[in-house]
Amino acid sequence: MGQVDDYIKEKMPKNSDFKFRYEIIKQKVEVAKKIVDYRNKYNLFQSQLTKKIKSITAIYL
Repeated sequence: MGQVDDYIKEKMPKNSDFKFRYEIIKQKVEVAKKIVDYRNKYNLFQSQLTKKIKSITAIYL
């Protein structure tokens, strides 16, 4: 992953739009990790979790 890290380090200071989008993606990944951790901790299928949440469908989870 060194090449990817090098690319990111190169782009960050030069391109504020890149940095903004990168930070948004990082936040989304963190949310996804927390969802996966929760599902694993409570042995839930995606459909079971969406029933608990009630405000979203499985496709968005």
